Amino acid sequence: RTSTPPGWRPRASVAKSPEAREAPPWGLARPGGGAVAAWSLASDPNADYRDYMEDGHRAVDPWLQQGGCTWAFFGVYDGHGGKSEMEYCEARLHDVVLGEVEQALGPGGGGDVGPALAGAFRKIDSQLAMLGAWGSG
Repeated sequence: RTSTPPGWRPRASVAKSPEAREAPPWGLARPGGGAVAAWSLASDPNADYRDYMEDGHRAVDPWLQQGGCTWAFFGVYDGHGGKSEMEYCEARLHDVVLGEVEQALGPGGGGDVGPALAGAFRKIDSQLAMLGAWGSG
């Protein structure tokens, strides 16, 4: 028997495809449908400091079908003393990264996803700056 810390609550995956939305919270993929067979998530709010969770996550599988390969996106976001920026990234970063990666893998893109990832983070940073998000943790 295992025990869970006080205040622990499992969180379901957040995904775009109807198939992924039907998956159980631990992320079991259907054969041929995702990039990974299974994944899991646990979160542990630190009750000594706050009674709520400032961290978040986003799992999208399948995320990208490219050249016969299936890609997945898994993001873990640390609130660092503020929840609004984490929620912004949780809701948008995977789509911004997808756009940059598709461009990098497309015609004339060069195929290198490293700069695409860096570009996606710069875009999200700029968006957060325009929203005045630099004032939190």
